[in-house]
Amino acid sequence: MYLPKRILGVSLSAAAIGVLAACSSPEPAQTVTYHCGAQAIQVTPDGDNMRLSYAGTTHQLRPIQAASGARYVNDDEELQISFWSRGYEAQFEVNGQSFPACRQAGAVIEPFSAQGNEPFWSLRIEDGSMIYHRMGEDERSFSIEEQTLESSKSRVKSENGDLVLELDEQLCQDSMSGMFYPQQAQLTLQDGETLQGCAGDTLSLLQGVEWQVTGLDDSDYTDYDVTLRFTHDEERMQVVGRAACNRYFGGYDVTGERLEVGQLAGTKMACEGDAMRVEYEFLNALSKVHGLQPERNEDGVLQLELHTSEGVLRLQQ
Repeated sequence: MYLPKRILGVSLSAAAIGVLAACSSPEPAQTVTYHCGAQAIQVTPDGDNMRLSYAGTTHQLRPIQAASGARYVNDDEELQISFWSRGYEAQFEVNGQSFPACRQAGAVIEPFSAQGNEPFWSLRIEDGSMIYHRMGEDERSFSIEEQTLESSKSRVKSENGDLVLELDEQLCQDSMSGMFYPQQAQLTLQDGETLQGCAGDTLSLLQGVEWQVTGLDDSDYTDYDVTLRFTHDEERMQVVGRAACNRYFGGYDVTGERLEVGQLAGTKMACEGDAMRVEYEFLNALSKVHGLQPERNEDGVLQLELHTSEGVLRLQQ
């Protein structure tokens, strides 16, 4: 009778080990989204390495030494990728070309601003303070006590709870100007009053990608090479791209109320077929832009419409 007991004992131990293993199995790695301008990227831990996905592609990256934060690179000589994260911010490069500064979805990166209407209010976050202004009142500054980020939603609280700002990474349209912003904002005051508004930088909805212009109203451009890129450096803001036949460039500006494109210039090459008509139609419409309307598709990829006096230009990544 001794041997069967030993066999039974072994069987029970194996079952117990199986239960313990199931209970202690690691949770699936959590994917984090960053917004590098209009380009969204997803990063997922994979042991010591990391998987990075963008523009419909996925790449395996390995860690390398960094002075601060965490830095990863891939081993593809033809498509060299670098991702360097520090806190809620990151730097993303492809073949040596830097994307706009990356921000973890929902995060607050200083300097930061939010605003709303009826009543008119604004909030700036800079140097560890929340600076609140309401029409007809003096500007007031509050020290930040805590900031949390979870599932693309942020919560920033001032000392003593005088102000609580809650942000959601959802597109927001200003109720008066019609301008779009990357985040929805809710500000709660000490007396319990709640103010609604928008937050973030409109430029982040435009920059960082080469937009493919697919058409103007009923005109289909998908058979033509029509592209648009919004660039921004310390000296100037420019639109650049290809217009079915020639390359073009010009200035642009984004105010609190509208998007404007200045005078355009470009090369003067003649092209055959319908390309010249498409080029003239596109450039004429682009020079008459007055507004924009972004939206995210079911995969979270940003798409864009530019409203012009000649119709609506459709853009996709």
